[in-house]
Amino acid sequence: LNSKIEEFDKIEDLYRVFDDFLPIIENYFKEKSAQKTASLTDNIIEYIEQNYLDKNLSAKTISDKFDMNTAYINRLFKNKTGKSIGDYINYYRIDKAKVLLKDSDLTIEELALSLGFSNKKYFYVLFKKITAMTPNEYRINTWFKKYSFLGWVSLNLVVYDF
Repeated sequence: LNSKIEEFDKIEDLYRVFDDFLPIIENYFKEKSAQKTASLTDNIIEYIEQNYLDKNLSAKTISDKFDMNTAYINRLFKNKTGKSIGDYINYYRIDKAKVLLKDSDLTIEELALSLGFSNKKYFYVLFKKITAMTPNEYRINTWFKKYSFLGWVSLNLVVYDF
């Protein structure tokens, strides 16, 4: 290193070399960090998809699993996906609920509990917030769409959720 430094006549020459290489080094570490964040985010998504039925699944349990600070891991995840870990879990569960509402005869309560929701009321509120329909309205709406090819006339129904 000393012999390399001695090649420069003035300190300004050394500064110019640093000025040329510093952005390259900075970009290298930014790209490496971005790859690490993407990999971590992919791992979290995979973990959620494998464990969404666990009613205790949360940003805290996930951060414990990955041995990282909850606020830090949530910030990284939100920067990459646009959603917090908790929101991502809820949206994923609601997507699964839509499939079950369309394809199963489970009651709303059975469906909610089977998807990791702790109670039916929270499931109703969350489902309506995300889809702008209650679970029963969604089920009926998809049923009509499913059988509309038979030429049935769509009915305006008032759905009561109890």
